[in-house]
Amino acid sequence: MRSLDSKFNHVMIAIEESKELEELIVEELIRSLQVHEQKIEGKKKAEAISLEQATKLNIINNVEYEKQC
Repeated sequence: MRSLDSKFNHVMIAIEESKELEELIVEELIRSLQVHEQKIEGKKKAEAISLEQATKLNIINNVEYEKQC
């Protein structure tokens, strides 16, 4: 676990506190880290979609405003 990227620090701490590392199977650890990574990627995609939607809405509002002028 020492060689993991720093973005997993809080996950490692949570795993260490919630489980006995001596009893933890390597596959369980890998699964826990993969789930966390998938959550991070999902959040990034959601943020990108939100930004894209906000940009489109801003463009629409600008076009409508220009039509009114």
